[in-house]
Amino acid sequence: MEIKIEDYQLTQLKDTDEYKELQQQCYTAARNGTTVELAQLPAPEYKYFSELYLIYKGFTNGQIGEEDAKKKERELYNEYCQNDRDRITHTTNIAFWNNNIRLASTSLNALLKETDEKKALDFALDIVEKLLNNTIIKKTVYEKLKR
Repeated sequence: MEIKIEDYQLTQLKDTDEYKELQQQCYTAARNGTTVELAQLPAPEYKYFSELYLIYKGFTNGQIGEEDAKKKERELYNEYCQNDRDRITHTTNIAFWNNNIRLASTSLNALLKETDEKKALDFALDIVEKLLNNTIIKKTVYEKLKR
């Protein structure tokens, strides 16, 4: 089964107009000595833009040079992208396991209603396969039973 990421709410600000606007707001606020309202952002974006603001503030106040600011900005962006990839991977894994649990539950309901032993074994093995994410258990058990 294919898991669709868009079914899960992941913030994807990168390369959007909103991202560019927030980036500009951070720079303008740092230059003017004001702050940017970031409280409405999800945690990863809040962290990213808060740290970006500090980089811009250091640059506009002359505490760090342009090359250092660009380097820190690049490193921060790379860290943000890696965290975003990790978040997507984690969410995909959760969706996969939730789906397997749902499928195992369906098989459990069928198993509890089944009166035929062979079909009941089939449902039981299906449950084990789903919970262990191992698709050869059923085949292996049936091969051993034929011996």
